[in-house]
Amino acid sequence: VLKGSSDHPILRGLGSDWPILLGFNEVTPKDGAEVLATVSSDYGSLPLLVTGHYGQGRTVAWTSDVGPHWLPPEFIAWKGYKTLFEQMLSWATGES
Repeated sequence: VLKGSSDHPILRGLGSDWPILLGFNEVTPKDGAEVLATVSSDYGSLPLLVTGHYGQGRTVAWTSDVGPHWLPPEFIAWKGYKTLFEQMLSWATGES
């Protein structure tokens, strides 16, 4: 996992050493979206975590899983797991 700007509220305090993922969906971000994290694949660097805006709201796209299908036990046990999803929700709801 390669991260973008670590000063974004979603990434704050997560560090640069994320556990490995077992899978993710391939997506193409819309114009104006901000790619916060990518994964390396045979096709190059692909978006993992993307933020954007729709109307007056905020959007977040996490292209992997939130449970043990594409997230191995090491990812779920990672100290940043809970923080990552809490910060995604906090940012999307405008609390951060």
